[in-house]
Amino acid sequence: MMDMINGDPEYEAWYAFTVQEEIGTRGAKAAAFTIEPDIAIVLETTTACDISGSSGDKRVCELGKGCVVSFMDRATIYDRELYQLARNTADELGIANQTKTLIAGGNDSGAIHVSRGGVRTCALSVPTRYLHSPACVAKESDIEATAKLAAAALAAFAEL
Repeated sequence: MMDMINGDPEYEAWYAFTVQEEIGTRGAKAAAFTIEPDIAIVLETTTACDISGSSGDKRVCELGKGCVVSFMDRATIYDRELYQLARNTADELGIANQTKTLIAGGNDSGAIHVSRGGVRTCALSVPTRYLHSPACVAKESDIEATAKLAAAALAAFAEL
């Protein structure tokens, strides 16, 4: 995200580092209401649950398979066009990506997509083991894939 912030895009872009997601998405609510975005990309981590002993029907996503592009979670049904454009962009650029196999979790998108008159929203996530614990585990290649896809998706969304 810092590389994107330091860039010089040909479109207006705002970056918000939000707080209190776990207790009501308070920072996201304030940011979305104030900024009034046309489109929002939420960058986050999501639970992988791909540990030994966990059955396949409990796995949300997997480490090592790239950025997670969500079509839906417990708080948001994501914009179909943005979801498909993000997946297509990743595939065209050879960026590893996956989607959630279970509808699980939620993030700041839950507050952003209903702000004011509604905001077209896309979530890009780093798959993470042991989420919400003192020691989370993520894979560097997934972090890099998410960063690459975030930059590419932002440019692609700007063309809409």
